[in-house]
Amino acid sequence: MEAFDSNLIPADLVDVTTSPGTSFDIATRIWTIGNLASGASVTLQVTVLLDQRYGWFRNVVVVNSSTPDPDTTNNVSYADLFIPAADIAVTKVVDKPAVFVGDPVTFTIGVSNLGPDPATAVSVKDLLPPEFTFDSATPSVGKYDPATGVWTIGDIDPATLPAPAAGTLQLSIVATANSPGRVTNTAISDRTSQFPFDPVLANNTANAEVQVDALPAQLTITKAVSQASVPVGGAVTYTIVVGNLGPAAAADVVHTDSFPSGVRPTAVRGTGCAIAGRDVTCAIGTLEVNGTSTIEVDAIVDDVGTFVNTASVTTSTPPVTPGVVEASATVTGVAVPVPPDAGGGGSGGLAHSGVDPSLPVGSALALVLLGLVLMSLRRRRLDP
Repeated sequence: MEAFDSNLIPADLVDVTTSPGTSFDIATRIWTIGNLASGASVTLQVTVLLDQRYGWFRNVVVVNSSTPDPDTTNNVSYADLFIPAADIAVTKVVDKPAVFVGDPVTFTIGVSNLGPDPATAVSVKDLLPPEFTFDSATPSVGKYDPATGVWTIGDIDPATLPAPAAGTLQLSIVATANSPGRVTNTAISDRTSQFPFDPVLANNTANAEVQVDALPAQLTITKAVSQASVPVGGAVTYTIVVGNLGPAAAADVVHTDSFPSGVRPTAVRGTGCAIAGRDVTCAIGTLEVNGTSTIEVDAIVDDVGTFVNTASVTTSTPPVTPGVVEASATVTGVAVPVPPDAGGGGSGGLAHSGVDPSLPVGSALALVLLGLVLMSLRRRRLDP
């Protein structure tokens, strides 16, 4: 007597147990029983694993014997097996792919059951990365725990296909960016060990990326000089004012000022300032929004000419408007006039007046008046 199992394949079998004296051939799927006494029975137990398959399965067994069988209608039997499947699909989008630190964003997670059967005990995990601070969550069903990131949904019926791109069920999470960087936020519904079987695990995970930039700061700088023109050797004072228009505090602010040949810095007043040769550097540090830092530089003009001096300022905080922040001031050095020769031995020129030019003006006037008085007295004596 033999029994034939009709729709198993060798790869499906994981275990076979037969009654003593019988044998089962996995390759041919034939169970050889041998002689079976009247009223006796034997058992074949086959364990199968239908991996990555779902739907209805019918297993048919046919028994035959060389001994005539008066009733062959009961020589065939079958068993039906239904393996359900539910394809859970997860989607995720963010409303703003690029933000500044302190800006809010909204992540929207969508979940659909693409079928063909109902899904049970569905949950999605979406734990915010540390670069975001949780503000609020609004699930269309179930509840969301921000501490664990688990959105508990429950059972989901199959969607009417095609399912909406945003998902039949949705969760909106509002969060605030708290540190810069390119951040990936992941939502996943782990169905690897869940029932029913999920035939497509690749769509159980979805990501959304956000570029978070540090809040910028816009620096300003002005520069003025106390005198536009001075004699060579004269002193001037440069006044530099560094400001921050915001919207964020500016970190690591540094002012640099390289003086040209012909102008020599001698002293500087301001936060973190120092002179090295003709270079003036001021490590201002952090400059708050609407804050200013004033720097004064005393200098000597050593040469004749026009000298343009440019100061610049930098920060490690990203700028609102990229570019060099600088300001200039111009000073002109003029030659010192040479006084005329005070001696009397010059060639040419006016005749010597007999008055010492070095005498003060008042003394010269006194001498003139004295001469007039003497002339007047002499005339009176000569009159008869």
